[in-house]
Amino acid sequence: MKELIVYKHVEICQDEQIVLKDVNLSVSSGEMIYLLGRVGSGKSSFMKTIYGELEIESGEAEVM
Repeated sequence: MKELIVYKHVEICQDEQIVLKDVNLSVSSGEMIYLLGRVGSGKSSFMKTIYGELEIESGEAEVM
């Protein structure tokens, strides 16, 4: 299957504070995923990196 989203050792920061660190993720065509977590755990920041509103601080990210 074709990988649509690939994150390798990604670090996500917002307002100079680390929100998520060492994110590794691979989502292939046809897969369904759920993003769960407590308030303030970084879900929205992660989604913003997928649609390009927030840049990753370090690591490699590829979104088709």
